[in-house]
Amino acid sequence: MTLRPRLQACLNRADEMAAAEGANEVGTHHLLAGLLAEGVAAAILEHLGVTADAIHTSATRLFGPTTPVSDGRPPPRSAEAVWAVESAARSPRPAASRWAPSTCCSPW
Repeated sequence: MTLRPRLQACLNRADEMAAAEGANEVGTHHLLAGLLAEGVAAAILEHLGVTADAIHTSATRLFGPTTPVSDGRPPPRSAEAVWAVESAARSPRPAASRWAPSTCCSPW
Protein backbone atom coordinates (compact mmCIF):
# COMPACT_ATOMS: atom_id res chain seq x y z
CA MET A 1 0.00 0.00 0.00
CA THR A 2 1.39 3.40 -1.00
CA LEU A 3 0.85 6.09 1.59
CA ARG A 4 0.59 9.81 1.02
CA PRO A 5 3.60 11.73 2.39
CA ARG A 6 1.68 13.41 5.25
CA LEU A 7 0.19 10.12 6.36
CA GLN A 8 3.63 8.52 6.26
CA ALA A 9 5.07 11.40 8.35
CA CYS A 10 2.32 10.90 10.94
CA LEU A 11 2.98 7.15 11.05
CA ASN A 12 6.70 7.71 11.45
CA ARG A 13 6.04 10.06 14.36
CA ALA A 14 3.64 7.55 15.96
CA ASP A 15 6.27 4.80 15.62
CA GLU A 16 8.91 7.05 17.21
CA MET A 17 6.65 7.93 20.12
CA ALA A 18 5.72 4.30 20.80
CA ALA A 19 9.35 3.22 20.65
CA ALA A 20 10.44 6.09 22.92
CA GLU A 21 7.98 5.10 25.63
CA GLY A 22 8.85 1.42 25.28
CA ALA A 23 5.34 0.39 24.24
CA ASN A 24 4.80 -3.17 23.07
CA GLU A 25 2.58 -1.95 20.21
CA VAL A 26 1.74 1.24 18.34
CA GLY A 27 -1.79 2.02 19.47
CA THR A 28 -4.42 4.39 18.18
CA HIS A 29 -3.34 6.91 20.81
CA HIS A 30 0.11 6.91 19.21
CA LEU A 31 -1.54 7.53 15.83
CA LEU A 32 -3.47 10.45 17.32
CA ALA A 33 -0.26 11.90 18.73
CA GLY A 34 1.42 11.26 15.38
CA LEU A 35 -1.14 13.53 13.73
CA LEU A 36 0.57 16.38 15.56
CA ALA A 37 3.53 15.95 13.19
CA GLU A 38 2.22 18.11 10.34
CA GLY A 39 -0.68 19.09 8.16
CA VAL A 40 -4.22 20.27 8.64
CA ALA A 41 -4.92 17.72 11.39
CA ALA A 42 -1.96 19.06 13.37
CA ALA A 43 -3.27 22.61 13.05
CA ILE A 44 -6.78 21.61 14.14
CA LEU A 45 -5.54 19.60 17.12
CA GLU A 46 -3.23 22.43 18.13
CA HIS A 47 -6.13 24.89 17.86
CA LEU A 48 -8.13 22.62 20.18
CA GLY A 49 -5.26 22.45 22.68
CA VAL A 50 -4.47 18.77 22.10
CA THR A 51 -0.83 18.01 22.93
CA ALA A 52 1.34 14.91 22.84
CA ASP A 53 1.71 15.14 26.63
CA ALA A 54 -2.07 15.26 27.13
CA ILE A 55 -2.52 12.23 24.87
CA HIS A 56 0.18 10.32 26.74
CA THR A 57 -1.32 11.22 30.13
CA SER A 58 -4.81 10.14 29.03
CA ALA A 59 -3.53 6.90 27.49
CA THR A 60 -1.64 6.06 30.68
CA ARG A 61 -4.75 6.74 32.74
CA LEU A 62 -6.92 4.61 30.41
CA PHE A 63 -4.54 1.74 29.62
CA GLY A 64 -2.06 1.87 32.49
CA PRO A 65 1.66 2.49 32.31
CA THR A 66 3.66 0.73 29.64
CA THR A 67 6.15 -1.96 30.47
CA PRO A 68 9.23 -0.80 28.61
CA VAL A 69 10.27 -3.06 25.74
CA SER A 70 13.13 -1.24 24.09
CA ASP A 71 15.24 -2.69 21.34
CA GLY A 72 15.37 0.56 19.38
CA ARG A 73 12.87 -0.55 16.75
CA PRO A 74 9.25 0.63 16.55
CA PRO A 75 6.84 -1.98 17.88
CA PRO A 76 4.16 -3.52 15.65
CA ARG A 77 0.85 -1.69 15.24
CA SER A 78 -2.20 -2.87 17.15
CA ALA A 79 -5.11 -4.32 15.14
CA GLU A 80 -7.06 -1.10 15.73
CA ALA A 81 -4.14 1.01 14.51
CA VAL A 82 -3.76 -1.14 11.38
CA TRP A 83 -7.46 -0.72 10.61
CA ALA A 84 -7.24 3.06 11.11
CA VAL A 85 -4.20 3.37 8.82
CA GLU A 86 -5.74 1.21 6.11
CA SER A 87 -8.95 3.24 6.27
CA ALA A 88 -7.04 6.51 6.03
CA ALA A 89 -5.00 5.25 3.08
CA ARG A 90 -8.17 4.22 1.21
CA SER A 91 -10.11 7.42 1.87
CA PRO A 92 -10.47 9.77 -1.08
CA ARG A 93 -8.49 12.97 -1.06
CA PRO A 94 -10.60 16.14 -0.93
CA ALA A 95 -10.38 18.26 -4.07
CA ALA A 96 -9.82 21.48 -2.14
CA SER A 97 -9.64 22.37 1.49
CA ARG A 98 -11.92 25.07 2.83
CA TRP A 99 -10.63 24.76 6.35
CA ALA A 100 -9.79 28.02 8.07
CA PRO A 101 -8.03 27.75 11.44
CA SER A 102 -9.76 30.80 12.89
CA THR A 103 -13.27 29.53 12.13
CA CYS A 104 -13.18 25.75 11.89
CA CYS A 105 -13.91 24.94 15.47
CA SER A 106 -15.83 27.99 16.64
CA PRO A 107 -19.16 27.17 18.25
CA TRP A 108 -20.58 30.49 16.93
